[in-house]
Amino acid sequence: MGIEGTPDKTNTAHEKLQVRNKMQTDLVSRRPSGDSLQEDMMRFVTEGYAAKFGEIVKQHPEILDQYLLDPNRTLADIEEKLFH
Repeated sequence: MGIEGTPDKTNTAHEKLQVRNKMQTDLVSRRPSGDSLQEDMMRFVTEGYAAKFGEIVKQHPEILDQYLLDPNRTLADIEEKLFH
C-alpha cells in the first residue's frame, strides 16, 4: 500500500488518499460500537465526523506525515479535535 515508512512516501495524491482512508478506518476502529466496521464507518460519515476529519487534514496537511511517524499519537490528537 505504500503508506508505511518515511513521510516522503506521501508524495502523490493517490498515496495521500490511501493514508487518509487508513487514518479514518483506524479512527473508527478505535471507537468500536459493537456493530460491524462497515456500519461504524457509515455512522462516522453520516454523523459528520468524516467531513470534520477532512477539514482537519485540509487545515493541517502535515498530519498525514505525522501519522506515518507516530500513528497512535496522531490519531489521539485527531480524536481530541473530533470527539471532544
